[in-house]
Amino acid sequence: MVTDKGEMKIEDCNDMNVPVSSFLIAPGEPDNKSEKWQWIASNFMPRKSIISDGAYDIEADTKEEIMEAVRKYVVPLYVNALVNLKTVGANYYWERKL
Repeated sequence: MVTDKGEMKIEDCNDMNVPVSSFLIAPGEPDNKSEKWQWIASNFMPRKSIISDGAYDIEADTKEEIMEAVRKYVVPLYVNALVNLKTVGANYYWERKL
């Protein structure tokens, strides 16, 4: 089970709140304040051109649980960004523009 510890919940990320500069930290690593796997990221708000450091902070017992959450909530935003750049040459809101 993934537990949110940050100011932003991972399931709330969207085209207006994009996790960036993310780090996956294993248990026992110096930067990990927990005995669990931890994933942290800053929150990029494209409409405001602001980044809030360390807004996302989730932890779980296994790396796979963390990766599952990242694949479910974060990866689609980056897929949209890539599609936008490939098809229209621009990416602002991180929602797919076709």
